Amino acid sequence: MPLDYKKIIPFLFPPSDDELVLNACTPADFVKKVSPLQVCNCTALLPFADPVVKAAIHLNKYHFHGYAQTVLAAALTAYLRTEPHKSTMLPVPLSAARFRVRGYNQTEEIALRTTRTLPQVTLDTKSLVRIRNTQPQTTLNKQNRLKNMHGAFSVKKKYADSLANKHVLLIDDVLTTGATLAAAKDALAIHSPARITCIALAH
Repeated sequence: MPLDYKKIIPFLFPPSDDELVLNACTPADFVKKVSPLQVCNCTALLPFADPVVKAAIHLNKYHFHGYAQTVLAAALTAYLRTEPHKSTMLPVPLSAARFRVRGYNQTEEIALRTTRTLPQVTLDTKSLVRIRNTQPQTTLNKQNRLKNMHGAFSVKKKYADSLANKHVLLIDDVLTTGATLAAAKDALAIHSPARITCIALAH
C-alpha cells in the first residue's frame, strides 16, 4: 500500500500555532482584512493585532513561509492594483550581517511576488542599502528608535541618478513608530524622486 506523504508529513512535523491560524484563512479572506490607515506619514495596510495578520508577519519574517508570503503579497497587490502611475518599489533592506543570519529579506520576498503581477510597478533591490547593523527596533522606546535609525541608510552612487523623477514605493513589513521608513525615505529624498510613498504591510 503506497504511503500518503501528505498525511505523514503533518504527523511528523505538526504545524505551529501560527500556521494553524494562517492556514484557516484563504487569500481572498486575508485580502478583505486590508484597511489602509495613515500613520506617521505612512500607509499601513493591515492590523497587526489581528491574529491572522500577526501569524503571517511572523511566519514570513522568521520562517520563510511560502503561504504567508502569498497572502501578504496578495494584500499588497490588491492595494496597489489601482495605482495608475509607473512606480518603482524599494523594499527596506536588511544590514549585511542580519541578511547573513536570516538568509533572506522578508520584505523583499513580498515585493518580488507583488511586482510579478503589477506591470506598472518595477522592483529595485539594489539602490537602497543599510550601511550599519542597527539594534533591533523592538528592544527600544520611540526616542531611541529614532536615534537608532538615523543615518542607517544610503543610496549606492551608481544608482542614484536612476531615482530622479520616479515615483518610489518604499515598503516595510511592520510599522511601529515609523523610524525605519523615515530614515530610508531621507536617504532617498536627496536624489530627487518625484514622490516617495511609504507603505507598511501591518501596523
